[in-house]
Amino acid sequence: MSGMDYINDIKSKIAAGTTITGIDFSNKSFAKVDLSGAIFISCRFTNAIFKECNFNHGSFMQCDFEAASFSHNVTMPCFMQCRFVGSKWAGDCITVTICEGDLSKSSWINCHIKTSSFSQCDFDASKWVGCHFDTTSLSAVQGENVKLKQCQFNNVTWMGTNFSTFDIQQCSYTQALLIGCDFSRLDLTGIRLTKSTCNDGKFIGSNLSKGFLNETGFTNCIFHKSDLSGAMLQKSLFINSKIDTCNFSGCDLSGSNFQAASISKSDFSDSNMSQVWLKSMNADKTNFSSTDLSHANISYATVNDCDFSNSHCHATNIHALTDDKSNWKGVDKTQVITTDKTQQQLDKHLSEYGVNA
Repeated sequence: MSGMDYINDIKSKIAAGTTITGIDFSNKSFAKVDLSGAIFISCRFTNAIFKECNFNHGSFMQCDFEAASFSHNVTMPCFMQCRFVGSKWAGDCITVTICEGDLSKSSWINCHIKTSSFSQCDFDASKWVGCHFDTTSLSAVQGENVKLKQCQFNNVTWMGTNFSTFDIQQCSYTQALLIGCDFSRLDLTGIRLTKSTCNDGKFIGSNLSKGFLNETGFTNCIFHKSDLSGAMLQKSLFINSKIDTCNFSGCDLSGSNFQAASISKSDFSDSNMSQVWLKSMNADKTNFSSTDLSHANISYATVNDCDFSNSHCHATNIHALTDDKSNWKGVDKTQVITTDKTQQQLDKHLSEYGVNA
């Protein structure tokens, strides 16, 4: 098609409700074209330019956008099983849906990605710089050598992704759901990850030191040889998590919850653990020295060969604590609650129904 005939042909087919199939639009420009309601199947858009287009209610199936560019488009379509290798994206990217897409080697610079969805996509060697993700879902996204730099994630759901091969720099996450993800071996020093959920995740050899991790959930997570020293972790959740050979020294963990967590050979020294819930915790050879444990609840916990020396234990509840060979030197045990009468009464009532605390 010569000149702008291809645009007129597309508009005619849209008006007639006809599917556009098997056409090569390589090197064509679609600047400011209204493509709302268009349906493209098995078309080629190599090096095509989409700028300030309207894709409202449009869809593309099994199309090839290799090296195509998308910038400042008004609403985005649904892309099913499309190829975007080496494509370039910039500006607004609102309501885009990409399912089973190949985004390898694509470049996303200063994009505002809002109310969008990426499912079962290949992000291999893609680059995302200065992007803002808002109310967006990413599931079963995989890829190696993915770069995320200076990106903001707000109210984002990112499920089941192996981030261990990603390069993540200066990114922040607020109210993000990062479920079942692997963060192993990542250097996330100083990361901002607040009011988020990272349940069922893996942190093996990870560095989150000096991070801002307030009110974030790490329930059922695995932490092994990871550094969280100096991190802000107020009101965070580590329920049922396994923590082994990790550094939590100098952290602010006030108001956090470690119920039924398994902790071994880790360092919590010089941390603020006031009002922390450690009920039914199992701790082995772990250092809690010089830690503020005031008003903490360690009832029903089991501690073995742990160091609590010089810890501040004002109104610390150790009701029914099982302790073997731990060091409590320098602790004023007159301030410790060894018998919680309220809990005793509750245990008595529960036992009448065959329930153990």
